[in-house]
Amino acid sequence: MKLNTHFDPIIELAKSVYKSRGTVKLGIMATESDLPQLKGISDLVNKNWIKPILYGNESVVRMIKQQLGGEEAKYEYRISPDTPQMSEMDAYFDQLQTVSALTIAQQQGEIDMLLLGWSVREAILPLLLKPGGNKQKKSLTPAGVSVISIPKYERLLFVADTRLHPEPTIEERVEISKSAVYLAKCCGVASPKVALLAAVEVPTPGIPVTVECEKVAEILTEQGIEAAGPLSMDLAVSAYAAEKKKAKSPVAGHADILVGSTLTVSKGIYQATSAWCDAQVGTVLLGREFPIAAPGKLDGEAGGYLSVLLATLQLNPPEL
Repeated sequence: MKLNTHFDPIIELAKSVYKSRGTVKLGIMATESDLPQLKGISDLVNKNWIKPILYGNESVVRMIKQQLGGEEAKYEYRISPDTPQMSEMDAYFDQLQTVSALTIAQQQGEIDMLLLGWSVREAILPLLLKPGGNKQKKSLTPAGVSVISIPKYERLLFVADTRLHPEPTIEERVEISKSAVYLAKCCGVASPKVALLAAVEVPTPGIPVTVECEKVAEILTEQGIEAAGPLSMDLAVSAYAAEKKKAKSPVAGHADILVGSTLTVSKGIYQATSAWCDAQVGTVLLGREFPIAAPGKLDGEAGGYLSVLLATLQLNPPEL
């Protein structure tokens, strides 16, 4: 597994967390197709930086054990009984039961962070993220943040919200932006620049999202975060476009964080870069008392590894 060099600083930061804390206990919510993710974290397991604890029903855990082969002895298992002839509703409640077990385990200090299988049902995620808050003095709004490395691009991009909010309000976009800033700071970006994305970069009453982006940017700026909006995608990430369009904002062409106006926009950026640009992506869910790694279906071994590293960095967080 070869990683893009953009992730080198994150890998070094995560190593320092493992060395200072010792072995980190990783609860894994087992689903049917998790083998690539588990292969991705095998290096962390072999170095004794991660202790994997697999939670799931008997048949799923049995299948994963067979796939792990000789690696299975390095895992601990928390197995729940199977439900005969499981329906879709039974499967939902089975995952709900696993979420409950993981929450109790975290409260009792049995796990430090969580790795979600990609097939965890979307309806489960809001339940998993309640109640909110984390170990910071200020709580974070639940949000999915994907960290994207495109080989021919000069820096990492943090994209939000890629998992939870279908149509975030102005207030929610402010908080989603702050959650993304928090993760960027965990990754060593000292002063992240936030771009609020829209189709055009001029506030236009006929395109309401542009007016909303302007308002979000104003609120973030008042709170000491460097933000600009509305910005079109090209203006947010391309210094050439910023020069040609004579953009005055220091965020234009240099954004670290891209905040979409809808889940479709944010997740579309993540999926498009993965499909067309050979991007490597790690994703985490913010807003819980413990870090949650949530790699996507197509992210493979690298996605599992990177998502766990991003979760690890939250164990030694910066001040908000």
